[in-house]
Amino acid sequence: MFKKARNSAAKNNFVFPTILVVVLLFLGLLLAAWMLKEKIRNAVLSATSSSFINKGDINFDQNIDGLQYFFEPNAGSVQEYSLDWLGYTSVNTINNDTLNETKNYLTEKPKDTYRIVTLGDSFVFGHFVDTVDNWTEVLERALNSSVSCEGVSNFEVINL
Repeated sequence: MFKKARNSAAKNNFVFPTILVVVLLFLGLLLAAWMLKEKIRNAVLSATSSSFINKGDINFDQNIDGLQYFFEPNAGSVQEYSLDWLGYTSVNTINNDTLNETKNYLTEKPKDTYRIVTLGDSFVFGHFVDTVDNWTEVLERALNSSVSCEGVSNFEVINL
């Protein structure tokens, strides 16, 4: 019986330090996560805040479906971005429908055309990537040059 009590006391002496270590590790992880979040937040806030959008491209009309401000590039324009941190000049070709596309597409899809539409963020748009090198343009060229499907003579990948 005495031996059993001693083992029980040894277990109790082991449990408290173990719980303490686990709690300290958890608090350390919380602190590290908070510090990382703050580091990212500060990096974002201290990033160059110069505008990449031309003020002439911002529509200030408040009567458009409740939108107060929105970005709409000028149709048929070419936008060049030459930023120090970028290291090169990026050229976005804006078609007549204000899409980041090298060509204009018909509203009515031709019968023998297979159309793919992409929708997304600045990565999908291809911000700071030449329009001709954007993944949607590359995909369209690859499909048209190497894929043949019955009843399809042309592929269009439209970058909304």
